[in-house]
Amino acid sequence: MYLKSILVLLSTMLVLSMALMACSPAEEAPAPEEDLQPEEAASVSAEEERLLVYTSLFPLYDFATKIAGERAEVINLIPPGAEPHDFEPTPNDIVNLHKADLFVYNGGGLEGWIEKILEAVDNPDLKVVDSTANVELLTNEETGHVHDQDHDHGHDHGHGKEEDHDHDHDHDHAHGKEEDHDHEHDHGELDPHVWLDPLRAKQQAEAIKDALVEIDPEHAEYYEQNYSELAQGFDELHAKFEEMSQNIQRRDFVVSHEAFGYLAWRYDLNQVGIAGLSPSQEPSPQRMREIIEFVQENEIQYILFENTVTLKVAEVIKSETGAESLVLHNLESLTEEELAQGADYFSIMEQNLDVLKKALGYQE
Repeated sequence: MYLKSILVLLSTMLVLSMALMACSPAEEAPAPEEDLQPEEAASVSAEEERLLVYTSLFPLYDFATKIAGERAEVINLIPPGAEPHDFEPTPNDIVNLHKADLFVYNGGGLEGWIEKILEAVDNPDLKVVDSTANVELLTNEETGHVHDQDHDHGHDHGHGKEEDHDHDHDHDHAHGKEEDHDHEHDHGELDPHVWLDPLRAKQQAEAIKDALVEIDPEHAEYYEQNYSELAQGFDELHAKFEEMSQNIQRRDFVVSHEAFGYLAWRYDLNQVGIAGLSPSQEPSPQRMREIIEFVQENEIQYILFENTVTLKVAEVIKSETGAESLVLHNLESLTEEELAQGADYFSIMEQNLDVLKKALGYQE
């Protein structure tokens, strides 16, 4: 009798449980990927499989991260704070590239190790992109010798500036007399620092976008949308530098390393580099005297030092002339602290804009 009562009770509980389950609302099925917005669809896919992208330089890392979004893991080969000119890939870097889907490098001769590492990588599925393959590269003579000493500045550099600049530079440019000093580098050498020109940087970003679309066409719309937003940022940055260029008292700036030629070329400025395209290139004693005289005669108030390299000779020039120092960031590499603070290409370029405004006597 007792057992019978237990069985009846269990049967009753089972029936009630089934009834409750029948009355409960069914779980909502996840929306099919094709019904989602591009960014939502990409997020769903990213949980399944993400692309692995490697870059050789911080700006390329930043651009790739913004364009690929959640669709890729982006890794920069050069460690934070390292000097790209001195970087050498490790065996571990080669192993990592064996697993990568995309590798983007700057080109223009910046990565002297590029051929060696690509020969060592056995990955037929790896898409390799030279980000400057379709970018107009300038020689050091073109970027480091923007203005000759005896001509009018009303010329057009061919870079979108429609207005003329009739600046009276009757002073002697420290870098305009090739016969008077010995440059240790070849004047025909290409200048690889293209990312410091926002419009050329936009072309590099477009090359990254095109590569992502090629290897992952299913999410082309997502990449196109992200690139479009990034391109707008480049255009806005360009407009700010253009406005600065039209409201400055001087156009010459003295910098420790000739990394800013494309920036100078784009905005009709004149960089006077203490070192050449590579920061390891020390100036001759005669070159040192020329720069010191140039700074004194033209009352240059600031020597612009780069973030990664401080030349002893630049310190000497600063001491000899009484000029103050400012930091002009080359964006080749960011420190761990800068990365932790969320710095990116645009925030650093905005800082450079403020530095140039101060050094060049900007007036609204």
